[in-house]
Amino acid sequence: MVRGRDACWEHCILVDATKQKVRCNYCQREFSGGVYRMKFHLAQIKNKDIVPCTEVPTDVRDHILSILSTPKKQKTPKKPKVDKALAANGQQNSSSASGGFQPNHGSSGQNGSTCPSLLFACPSPIAHLPVDDVQKQKQDEMVDAVAECGVDYKAPSYESLRSTLLEKVKGDIHDCYKKYRDEWKETGCTILCDSWSDDRNKSLLIFSVTYPKGTLFLKSVDVSGCEDDATYLFELIESVVLEVGVEHVVQVITNTSASYVYAGRLLMAKYNSCFGLLVLLIVLIRCWRILVNRSGEHSSGRGKDHYKEDNLKHMFSHTEWSSSVYSRCPEAQAIKSLLYLERFWKYAQEAVSISEPLLKILRVVDGDMPAMGYMYEGIERAKVAIKTHYKGIEEKYMLLWDIIDRRWNMQLHSSLHAAAASLNPSIFYSPNFKIDLGVRNGFQDTMLKMGYHTRR
Repeated sequence: MVRGRDACWEHCILVDATKQKVRCNYCQREFSGGVYRMKFHLAQIKNKDIVPCTEVPTDVRDHILSILSTPKKQKTPKKPKVDKALAANGQQNSSSASGGFQPNHGSSGQNGSTCPSLLFACPSPIAHLPVDDVQKQKQDEMVDAVAECGVDYKAPSYESLRSTLLEKVKGDIHDCYKKYRDEWKETGCTILCDSWSDDRNKSLLIFSVTYPKGTLFLKSVDVSGCEDDATYLFELIESVVLEVGVEHVVQVITNTSASYVYAGRLLMAKYNSCFGLLVLLIVLIRCWRILVNRSGEHSSGRGKDHYKEDNLKHMFSHTEWSSSVYSRCPEAQAIKSLLYLERFWKYAQEAVSISEPLLKILRVVDGDMPAMGYMYEGIERAKVAIKTHYKGIEEKYMLLWDIIDRRWNMQLHSSLHAAAASLNPSIFYSPNFKIDLGVRNGFQDTMLKMGYHTRR
C-alpha cells in the first residue's frame, strides 16, 4: 500500500500493507480498507461496519469532517498510449502531439467505452464471477482501497499472485477454518461425500462440511480404481471424520452404492457412541432423478396411460400404423394384443396406485429441503396407502410391505429417522401420528448416544 499525502495519515499508522490495515492513534482500533475508512472513524460517521472513534479530539474530528465534505477535484485523464505502428508512420493525432487528447464522442461518460461501470463489469464474465459478487462487502472494500491508493497504484503481478499473495490467502482461509471448527463444537456438522468423474474419467471424491452457517470445502481425493473397495473408502472417510473431530460429526452423507454402504457400517461399528455418526441417506443419482420425474408424470392424474386407453388403441388401428413395416413385427403384434386385454389396464391402474405413495417419498428426498424428519412417517404413510388400496386384504399388501421393510431395515433405516420424526412438530402433533415401539426405541437410542457422548 502506497502511503500518500493525505492529512489523515497524521492520525493513524499503517499496520499491514498487504491487507491495507491501519490503526487509529487515539483508540488503537484497526481497520482494513486503508485511510479512506479511517476518515469515517475519526469523523465519527457510522459507515458500514466502522465504529466511530470515542477518543478523537474535537479539532481533529472537525478537520476530517471538512475534508470529507470538500468535493474532490476532477483528475485530468491520463494521456493514452499511442500505437507504435502509428507513431512510426507519423500518423499521430495532432491533439496528442500538443499534449492533449480529444476522445471520440460516445466513448466517455456513462455510455462510452471508458465508463468506469463498464470497465468494472468487463472482468466479471472473463473471470467467471457472478454479477452478485459486485454487491459483496469484500469487493466494496477492494474498490475503496484501490481508489484510495490513487493513480499510482499498480495491480499485483502474476508472480506475486501465485506466490506471496496466494500464501497469504491460504493463511487467511486456514484461520477461518479454525474459527469454523470452534462453531462446530456448538452446532455439530455434517460431512458430505460427493463422488463424480472429471473429463479424464477420473473418479473423484469431494469432501465438504456443512453446518447451519454454510458449507466449507475440505478436500478432493482421486479414488480411481478404488470405488468398489469398501475398506479403502472406510479408511478414507474415517480420516476425514478424525480431521473434523468425531465429537463434532452429526452424520456423514454418501451415495447408496454397495461399497459405500459397507464402508458406512464399518464406520458405525467403530464409532457407535457418536450421535448419528453415519446416516446413509438416499442420494439419487442422475438416472434415478430422470426415472422419478418420468414416473411422477405418469402417476399424476392417476396414470395418464390409463386414461389414454382409447387413444392408444386408436393409434394401433390407424391406417398410418397399419401401412408401416413395424406393424408386422411380432413384438408390435404382441403389444397390440396386450392393449386389448382388460386385465392389462386393471394391472396398470394397480401399479400406478401402489407406486404413487412411494414416489411421493422419493420427491421429498430428492427435493431441496432436508428430508430427515419426514422419512420415517413417509414410509409408514406409504404402507398405509398400499394397505388401503387392497382394502386390508393381508395376503395382497403384505408382499409389498415385506419388500419395503426389507429394504428399509437393511439399508436405509436409522435411529435418527425415528428421533427426527418425534422432533418434527408438523408430524408429532398430527392427529394421525402414533408413537409406536419403533419410534420410541429409536428416540431413546438417540438420546442414550447423546448422553454417553456428553459424559465422555
